Amino acid sequence: MASNFYAEISEIYDSMIGSDAFLDELRAQYEVFLRTFRVKTAIDTACGSGYHSIALASSGVVVTACDIAPAMLEKARVNAARHGVEIRFENAAFDRTHRVTRAPVDAVFCMGNSIPHVLHTRALEAAIRSFYRALGDRGIVVIQLLNYDRIAKSGDRIVNIRRDGSDEYVRFYDFLSKTRVRFNVLAIDWSGDKPTHRLYSTELKPYTLEQIIDSLEWVGFTDAAVYASMELAPYDDDASYGATVVARKAGR
Repeated sequence: MASNFYAEISEIYDSMIGSDAFLDELRAQYEVFLRTFRVKTAIDTACGSGYHSIALASSGVVVTACDIAPAMLEKARVNAARHGVEIRFENAAFDRTHRVTRAPVDAVFCMGNSIPHVLHTRALEAAIRSFYRALGDRGIVVIQLLNYDRIAKSGDRIVNIRRDGSDEYVRFYDFLSKTRVRFNVLAIDWSGDKPTHRLYSTELKPYTLEQIIDSLEWVGFTDAAVYASMELAPYDDDASYGATVVARKAGR
């Protein structure tokens, strides 16, 4: 289960992503995004250790953040306090997103390739339906995922390699089938005479953009647009590393 995977990696997560530099990047990205999409209130689903939520809150957005893994929520609370922003945190799975706030919000964000943790189509539709219910009229949903078609064609299994002092992290994929990939984190400790390591793994479903957009439209979202980044760069099927999908809830 994804919650178990993130409970296991919660202690190394911020070191693995390079949290301070990552936050600086996110703040710059959201600054561009929020110039186009006016968002005053938002839910950040699968918030992890909180950096997307912190970037949004730093831009003046009132944020409710939720995650299925209590260990990640605890990290997120600490990080929010460290960066001096107020965020309300809730323990909730995707299909309970609409329950974390009493009032409709302007946007629901599902960032950082979180949606592929949903392994079945019915569960995906339940998640997106919950996102829809959380939004006010003309609110937007923002879903970020990797371009798995490009990854499969290139055969590039390595997602990222990062070293933080004596700790090194290798993120990579195993391609199990057309509908499953295994996401791995190899954590290596070089501090001793000999390196030691731990391997953490979880399965993902490599959704295509067509599958995501079809599910959005089935639930009732309209005007789906695909970008290569939060800076709204044009998306290229063959070249873009990831996709940012923005769709709107129909107004009355």
